[in-house]
Amino acid sequence: MPDPIETLIKLGLRELLSYINLKKLSGQALEYAKKRVRDLWYTDIKKYGFTPSKDEAIILRKISQTDLYLRLKFCLGQHWSLPLIKVGIYVSNLNKEGQDKLVQQIKEYIFQKYGILGIRIMELGSTGVIGSIIELISDLKIRKNYTREDLVREFENILFEWKEITIFVKNDDTSDDVIIAIKRKMEMKKHLFFVFAFGNASKIAMSGIAKANNEGLISQEGYLFSNKYWINKRGSEIYSWTFESVDLF
Repeated sequence: MPDPIETLIKLGLRELLSYINLKKLSGQALEYAKKRVRDLWYTDIKKYGFTPSKDEAIILRKISQTDLYLRLKFCLGQHWSLPLIKVGIYVSNLNKEGQDKLVQQIKEYIFQKYGILGIRIMELGSTGVIGSIIELISDLKIRKNYTREDLVREFENILFEWKEITIFVKNDDTSDDVIIAIKRKMEMKKHLFFVFAFGNASKIAMSGIAKANNEGLISQEGYLFSNKYWINKRGSEIYSWTFESVDLF
C-alpha cells in the first residue's frame, strides 16, 4: 500500500483537497495534508492570484520556459507582474480554445487579488497582444539600448494607460468610426496603441485601417503598424493591430 504522504507531496492544491475529502485522512497524514494545503494556498495566491490545478501548474511552468517569456524576464528582471504575465499568456491560449468560463473564473480571482491592474494584464492575455508587447519591450532593448529601468517604465506605461491606448472595434461601428478613433490616438501623441476586432467586426476594422493607410494618414502622422490574426477553436476570427510611433525606432 503506497505511503499517503508520498502521494500528498505530488498533488496540487485542488487535487489535494479532493484527495483529503475522498480518503478521509487522519493522524499524521491528515496533519501533513493540512500543512501542505496552507503552504500551497499561500504560495499560489501570492504568485498568481488564483490557485492553479496540477495541470495548470504544469502549463504555467512550461510558459515560464518559453523563449518569449524568458526574453521579457531578462528585460524586466524580477518585476511584480511576471507571474501575472504567465497567467496572461495562459489566458490567451484559453481564449484561442474558446474556454470562456475558465477565463472568467481566472479574471475574477485576479481582480480580487490585484484589482484593475491585474485585469489589465489579463486583457493583454485575452486579446493576444501580450506576445507583441513582449516582442516590443525586448526589441527596444536591442534597438535603443534601453536600460532595465527604461524598459520597466515603458512596460508599466502600457499597463497604466491600457484603457487609453486600446481601440475595440464593435459590430455596429463603421470604417469611418475606426479612422476617427485612430486619428484621435495619433492626435493624443500616443507613441503606442492597439486596435482589436473579433468576428464580424474584423472586416470593419480592416476596411478602416486600409482606407487610412491608402490615404497616407498613418505614415503622415509618423506611425507604422503591424497585424496579427488567428482563429480560435470555435472558428471565430480575432485580429489585433499594433501602431507604433517612429519615435520608438
